[in-house]
Amino acid sequence: MEALRFPTEFDVVSGQEHEYLFLSGHKFLDRTNQGLPGWTIEVRNSSGLVNATQTDEIGFWQVCNLTPGSYTVCEVLQPGWKNVTPLCMQVTLDIDNSENNDFVNTPTMCINGSKINHCTGLGLEGWTIRLTDESGAVTSTTTDANGDYWFCGLMPGSYTVCEQLLSGWKNVTPQCIHVTLSDSLNSKGNDFENILPLCISGHEFNHCTGEGLESWTVHLKDGAGNILESTSTDNTGYYEFCGLKPGWYTVCEKEIPEGWTSFREDPNSPAMALPGTSGAPEDCETPKCIVVRLDYCEDSTDNDFENIPTFCITGIVYNNSTTVAGFPVKIENSDGTQILSVPTDAYGEYSFCGLKAGTYTVCVDKPGWTADEPCVIVYLDCMDEEHDFDVYMGRSNILPGIEQPAITLGESTGAVVQGDRSGEPSEPTEQDIGGDEEETTFNSRVA
Repeated sequence: MEALRFPTEFDVVSGQEHEYLFLSGHKFLDRTNQGLPGWTIEVRNSSGLVNATQTDEIGFWQVCNLTPGSYTVCEVLQPGWKNVTPLCMQVTLDIDNSENNDFVNTPTMCINGSKINHCTGLGLEGWTIRLTDESGAVTSTTTDANGDYWFCGLMPGSYTVCEQLLSGWKNVTPQCIHVTLSDSLNSKGNDFENILPLCISGHEFNHCTGEGLESWTVHLKDGAGNILESTSTDNTGYYEFCGLKPGWYTVCEKEIPEGWTSFREDPNSPAMALPGTSGAPEDCETPKCIVVRLDYCEDSTDNDFENIPTFCITGIVYNNSTTVAGFPVKIENSDGTQILSVPTDAYGEYSFCGLKAGTYTVCVDKPGWTADEPCVIVYLDCMDEEHDFDVYMGRSNILPGIEQPAITLGESTGAVVQGDRSGEPSEPTEQDIGGDEEETTFNSRVA
């Protein structure tokens, strides 16, 4: 088809007659060839702007009344769009018009999201978010006062959006999100949620006094039983483990020091156990463990251990208000597995120390002697106990009209074995009275 011709003009300087020409083309939407109306196209020569026009309803544009020569044709890029073809093109008009000078554009897209405090639901301001494109180029921005962030002017393709964690915070959602932009659609809701680190804390207490126990070692273990870290209680008995993520943990005493026992509300109840496991009853010499579940938003406090020190049972053996030296005193624990006999010292005093909380039987036992109360049951619970005995030698010391059993102790139970009620003492048992001993440690545990 022959090019359109426009009227000619006589050039006074050159004495030549020029024919008017035109430049034309289209603005297309990328991949659809749909015309884009309302876009400005500028035509310039070496002297500057020659003319400007806008694309019509089908994206067509045309600039007429041009003389032969060199021109630069440019599109004016609108916000939210990217050029697919060059923004400007060079065109030379000679004797023919120049058509099909087309520009192709695509709308730019945005990736946005928010930084959220998982526990409060509030946005987190001032956090750095990084965007990486397919070429590896990185762009950064920071969240605004509402915790929102935006990356705009993006072309279709694959991107990775990552948060930069601030010190002391933990991510609840993944630190990086992969986003694919296509079909001119923005990607919204690419949110990051974070929490402050959590703590597990508690105390080591003296069960009897309520005072804190200093320098006791406590372990923190993960759900698999591995020790994550250890700490020691301070001068108030306080301990804590911080910087923890939500999950299951166990805090355990490293050991029960000599002279202490672990307090249990019910020694026969199973020990605490992690989900999916079972616990068996533990004796009071076993270091106690506490199972802790850290929720996303709350520290776990008051994970306390209570321990009980050892105690003493002391007293004096009297005969008519006079202390009796070298008199055997026997102690036995509740199940008869521990038996110990000691003589009173030069002052008639006896002492059993290092005793753990529990029930004991204490008796005076010497052939040829009787007592107003030959045996007493003593329950040790958070304090020392004292009990004195009054003993009498021979039958002449038995009050008239009162029958009194002879004092004989069963070797396994510590209970009083009734003798003849005639007042005659039973056959003496062999006792190792030994020498004077001011204090005897009786290390046993009441089951």
